[in-house]
Amino acid sequence: VMENLWSIDRTTGEMTFVGMGMAGNGGFDGASCPFGVEMEKITLDTLVSFGDTISYTVNVNNASSSVLTGITLLDEISFGGTITTLPSNLFGGTVASGIGSNTLRIDGISLPLGMSTFEFDVAMPATNCGDMTITNQAQLLNLPSAIGDTVLSDDPISANLDDGTT
Repeated sequence: VMENLWSIDRTTGEMTFVGMGMAGNGGFDGASCPFGVEMEKITLDTLVSFGDTISYTVNVNNASSSVLTGITLLDEISFGGTITTLPSNLFGGTVASGIGSNTLRIDGISLPLGMSTFEFDVAMPATNCGDMTITNQAQLLNLPSAIGDTVLSDDPISANLDDGTT
C-alpha cells in the first residue's frame, strides 16, 4: 500500500513499519509520495493601497508520520510592510521576530501531524510606494533531510509549484 512508510535495514534487508501517510495525490502511479511537509500561504487581499492591511493565512500539512521538532518558520516581508498581529504560542515555538517587524521568525517549533493553520496581518507602508506587485514567500527550515531541509510556501491560487504569494 502506497500510504505505508517502511524503513529497510541496508545490511539485513529487514523491513520495519514506520507509519502511515496521507493518500498520494498522483493516483496509482507509484511515484506520488504521501510523506512530507507542505506549506501554503494565501491572501484574499488582491488590491491594497498604502496604509492598508494584508491578511495572510498559512496552512502547514505535516504528513511525515511523526511530530517534527526544532523547526524554524521564516517569513521576510520584503515590501516594507510591518507585522501587526500574530497568534500566541504558534506551534509551541519561540517568536524571535514578529509584531512591529518586517520579519516573522519562530524558532523551536513542534509541528504536529496533520493540517495546522494560522493567520497574521501585515500593514502596508503608510507612504505611497507607487504601483507594485507584492510577492512574499515563507520558509520552514531545519526539517529532517529525508523530507528536504527547507520547504517553501506555495500560492495555491496559481498553477506554479512553490511560488510566492502575490
